[in-house]
Amino acid sequence: GVKIAIIDQSCFSGVTLDLASQNTCVISAASRDSVGYITFNDLLWSNARKGESIEDVFLKSRRIDRSLAYPMISTEEGEQTSAALKHLTDFSLITEPDQVPGTWLASKPLIQCEGFGSVIAPIQQLSRSLNVPLDQALRIPSVKRLNELGVEYRELLEQAPAYPPEISSEAFHKLARETIKVDGDNVSLMQLASNDYEDMLQKIQVLKKAPGLTENQIEQWSDQEKQFRKLYFIQKELVKSRPDFAQYMIGHNIKIVKERVDARKKWDENSGNKIKNIQQKLVAQERTAFSNLYEAAKHQNTNSPCRQITF
Repeated sequence: GVKIAIIDQSCFSGVTLDLASQNTCVISAASRDSVGYITFNDLLWSNARKGESIEDVFLKSRRIDRSLAYPMISTEEGEQTSAALKHLTDFSLITEPDQVPGTWLASKPLIQCEGFGSVIAPIQQLSRSLNVPLDQALRIPSVKRLNELGVEYRELLEQAPAYPPEISSEAFHKLARETIKVDGDNVSLMQLASNDYEDMLQKIQVLKKAPGLTENQIEQWSDQEKQFRKLYFIQKELVKSRPDFAQYMIGHNIKIVKERVDARKKWDENSGNKIKNIQQKLVAQERTAFSNLYEAAKHQNTNSPCRQITF
């Protein structure tokens, strides 16, 4: 039958691999969940030579590509190797080219995984498909170095100051409905979480020292100060005992939000070059590891359309 080659250079083009069949070879410039870069398209065509197979040109181009993308091919070896290493797109490659790397990367849930299992688990799968022990697969120099860089990268991202947490809609409505008794009055938990009593107390201290105040005015400010101190104490106790209260308070306290956002922006600015440097090292090492693992997994399947179709 007729053999067809599909080369998809668009973002998220990994989905196109679903079109692969015994007569159709598919190459994508990116995975299902990452952007593509035109540099890979340029490399692919500039490296094409008459008589070379689609597979050979893909592997040659991928090996020297340094874009933050994840090119894929629909061969059995390609799918096995991609399954082993594709996790890199989850935490080392940015979704949007103009995004500040640290901002997006450090928010990824994968970073919270125990250890660097995101490398080990896929390598376990690959080692089974290669019929080699896991420790042998991990001794492959490029895989070992990839693991080391991943640990270094994750440790750097874990240093990033956290953004103020978001509270769920359910927790928000629960806080809005709840009240507690303070000196016989019902006080909303939402109000308690929203007020910056520390700042209020500082302002009262200044106001009490204002010249020209009558004894009655000073007494009124003192009563207000006592009330705020009581509410401040209750607020601190609720922060310890109620995670939902603490989360809402941190996320809606203007002072805390500003401090956290400013700290994060400063970290992004200071760490941006470090992040990009390790990113590039990860990409380069992933290219080497992909080539090594692909070759190790290579079968003598001459019927693959990616091997039969030539330029």
